[in-house]
Amino acid sequence: MLDDARLLPAPPADVKLGDHRYQVVGIEDRSVTFGELLQGGAATAVRMEHRSPATLSVPTAQYPDGTRGPKRYLPLPEPVIIYRGLARRWNTHAPAALRLPDTVLTEISARVALAEHDIRTVVADLGDGKRPGFVGRATYVLAGADRDDHARTAFTALSGFAGLCGVGSQTSHGLGAVTVTLTRTTAARQADG
Repeated sequence: MLDDARLLPAPPADVKLGDHRYQVVGIEDRSVTFGELLQGGAATAVRMEHRSPATLSVPTAQYPDGTRGPKRYLPLPEPVIIYRGLARRWNTHAPAALRLPDTVLTEISARVALAEHDIRTVVADLGDGKRPGFVGRATYVLAGADRDDHARTAFTALSGFAGLCGVGSQTSHGLGAVTVTLTRTTAARQADG
């Protein structure tokens, strides 16, 4: 018996994003809970295929009153920026009991590394301005591959979360879409140096 509540309407033939039209070739409906992501085991390496431009931004300054200066865009797969952004989004939307503690996020920031990449720089045109970004493949690892700890579990959960919410800025506008593959590889040991 079909669950009618899960049926999605037929997708439109095309969609407009900024000044561009894109043909819709299909839609995907996935459902996963924060708890399921946290119970997904521990990966030693994560491959992300950045399918639409990822635009990473960092403030140029942070002022004593807490405000931030203008943004600077970084067209590179910088792992600390990517995983901090994922953690911020996770903790905004996760139930209180499943939010990631600051100590785990600090540990991830200290250990996450880019193991390899094959990317190219692209410009994302959102109509109200252009932002440099990147597309392509990048593999991220967490140093300390021999440890199966809370940081590795959170790293793996955040990586899976990336496939659902995207990475970087302007994900609600179609930027930062990724396909995530969790792997167990020796690349994580190489990052330990």
